[in-house]
Amino acid sequence: MASLSSLDIEMLRDALRAVNFDGAVRRTSWIVLIGAPGSGKSTLVQQIANLGHETVSDPGRAILEEDLRVGLSIQSSRQDYRSFQWRTLRHSLSLMAKLNDGHHIFFDYGIAECLAFLKVANLEWEETMVRAVVEVQFATAFALEMIPDSSVADDHVRIETAHGRHQLQDLMLEIYSVIGPKPIWIPFSKPSERLSRVLEAVGRDSAISTSANLK
Repeated sequence: MASLSSLDIEMLRDALRAVNFDGAVRRTSWIVLIGAPGSGKSTLVQQIANLGHETVSDPGRAILEEDLRVGLSIQSSRQDYRSFQWRTLRHSLSLMAKLNDGHHIFFDYGIAECLAFLKVANLEWEETMVRAVVEVQFATAFALEMIPDSSVADDHVRIETAHGRHQLQDLMLEIYSVIGPKPIWIPFSKPSERLSRVLEAVGRDSAISTSANLK
């Protein structure tokens, strides 16, 4: 399985030390949902949005769908994979620049995930990207267990293999465990149960989750 090397971990820690020394860290009250494609993140984020909470959609998906609208194929969009991850990162940072740090905002992916995607593609990290990633600090991270026997075969933008998805899952957990916040594990269960766990953990009334139509 994919794993961070000691050099990767030290690179992350060096970047954290640098941004803290420079006073460049942006500390927020935001909540990020992490997990490989097929973990149910987008479904959970939509349920949270249906309850009236502020949410931010998967940035990589947004870019791929925009490329499809202008006639580019998924393969063309991802041909230069490093550039694609930079596009995703810049898209996220542009959105974040307009958001209130003090609000509870739920994110379908944060920005550290781009490092996991690069690692699975056997591409080296750049110091500028690592620094940009660690400058934004989420308050809480939830890691969603992959849905058993899940498949993204019918997903028109996600093309990761089952093996690749498991690698991504492991790497995302490792990266957030180093840079923070340490992910809270959300095992596979009914959507209503997952929603309740997340809302309770961020100080929401658990009764909110049961009032929604989650069937």
